[in-house]
Amino acid sequence: GVESEIRLAITVLAPLPPIITLLERFRAAFPGVGVELFVEEIGGAALLVRERVCQIGLSGTPSLRLVPAGDLVTILVGSIDVVAVACADHPLPALGRPLTQEDLNEHLQLVPTSRARPVYPNTLAREVWHVSDLALRRDMMLRGIGWGTAPRHLVSDDLAAGRFVELDLATRPPELMRADLFAIHRADSAPGPAARWLISEMSIALSGPAMRGRSEA
Repeated sequence: GVESEIRLAITVLAPLPPIITLLERFRAAFPGVGVELFVEEIGGAALLVRERVCQIGLSGTPSLRLVPAGDLVTILVGSIDVVAVACADHPLPALGRPLTQEDLNEHLQLVPTSRARPVYPNTLAREVWHVSDLALRRDMMLRGIGWGTAPRHLVSDDLAAGRFVELDLATRPPELMRADLFAIHRADSAPGPAARWLISEMSIALSGPAMRGRSEA
């Protein structure tokens, strides 16, 4: 039968507007099925599914490396563009060219962290501060405390308004500035009808250029 409740864990990096739309459609399709939604720091969604706290999740590529291979079924449902940014009056944008490793080493990088994942792989500078809260990290970058990478959809308004400037990293090929998103469930627990619906519809909700925060103009 249909589950009485779905416990869903999603990465904080996921774009929320399509998730909200998806949950609206879910409520119409499965009236009476409860939802418990966890928005998790990097690494958390995969661990909550592995530990059976949640039946299904939405996780980015780096987080899945925390979980032993074979424990989870992973289904590619979309991707997000990642950009390197600094505030408009930060010294890095003023260089006006692709940035070398030597350039980056001269300036503090603010990188995401979490209790689940103590070491973030996207560290590009010699001096690094780790900040778990994405909104706080954004505010710190806007103050010029450091530069960092972020999903484009989280900083698109700041880029459009000129508060942030996108950095051209000579050290990073374009394919490394993208993060895949996966629907996940435990390999030894087949999802029920409501969870299967959510997984199948995630790929529709999370595909396309609008999801990645790109302008249609």
